[in-house]
Amino acid sequence: MKRPEQHIIDEKGNALFRSVFSEWGVNPSEKDYGWDYAVEVFRDGTSTGLLFNAQLKSSAITAYSAEGTFISQPLEIEAAEYLAKRLQQPTFLFHADIKRNALYWTAIQLDDAVLNALEKGETKSLTVRIPTANLLPQNFDLSARDLRRAHGVVVGRALLITKDTDLVDAMVGHSIEKKDEVAEDLHEKAHRVEAQSAHELFGQGNIPEAKRRLKAILDKPDASLHTRFNVTAQLGDVEWAELLQSGKPQALAAQRLLETGRQLCTIAKNGPTHLRLSAVVTRTASELGVLVHRHLSLTMNWQVHEKRNQDPLWLAVLSFTLNENAAAIGRNTNRASGLHVWRRSRDIDGSFQSL
Repeated sequence: MKRPEQHIIDEKGNALFRSVFSEWGVNPSEKDYGWDYAVEVFRDGTSTGLLFNAQLKSSAITAYSAEGTFISQPLEIEAAEYLAKRLQQPTFLFHADIKRNALYWTAIQLDDAVLNALEKGETKSLTVRIPTANLLPQNFDLSARDLRRAHGVVVGRALLITKDTDLVDAMVGHSIEKKDEVAEDLHEKAHRVEAQSAHELFGQGNIPEAKRRLKAILDKPDASLHTRFNVTAQLGDVEWAELLQSGKPQALAAQRLLETGRQLCTIAKNGPTHLRLSAVVTRTASELGVLVHRHLSLTMNWQVHEKRNQDPLWLAVLSFTLNENAAAIGRNTNRASGLHVWRRSRDIDGSFQSL
């Protein structure tokens, strides 16, 4: 009896997969319900306790795109649904090109194209695009990033289906400090989700609702310093865009950015260094923006009066004001350059005291 060619291809693909993850725990599925391996992540010979499921597709004729930037992997809708939405474990889809001895991955639970296709449910199969940049073992760092993100997705799903009473019961026996830590962490994550929703509403053009949601977060007494900093910056960007679309003078939009920079400096005053640096950079950049807008307005005003030649005194005042504004722009630019130096210095905290 002749052995089927696909069996040979699969064996070679499995061998490639095992060789790539030879330093980790690779456990094959005894019964294939949609995934082939459970892989336990090890670091320096010690288990991290993190596992992920792997579905492996092997081919001797891999379908690369014309540009060579991705490969096309057909997948039945039922299998895609199981891998991307049902499994409560980080899950990767792998493709082994046995001709090139190359193993590629995609974190299917993070694939928006797959998730959108599943949401529509219009076809019986779909094609997953696996980036050729996702090559193993060369890009383990990128795969680790995707693993962390996929882990976050499944944790979020688990949290949604967990009853609040079950969560409370799970904390029985823990110290009050630990419970406080968990509660604070959940608040922080909830605020980030709310801010992301506001960002998506802004992207859809619903500025009033985006502003309302962001202001609601800032009104919450349990919002952390990091949350207030990030949401304040986000709200400033939304209101800046709103002013640009309103037809009002662009100088008002520049002033709004400056107001945001000042607010961030106030919030970060006693916060960590990286937030203070970000606040000062934002404020300095917005100050420069205001000065540039003012310089443009003064220049246009000066040109009009210079052409009319009707009020030499006012023209002289404008010239003096232009020179002062230009000098202020120079000082602001030098200050911005100094921030780059301060950021790299060891005495960065002391440097901030002079700003």
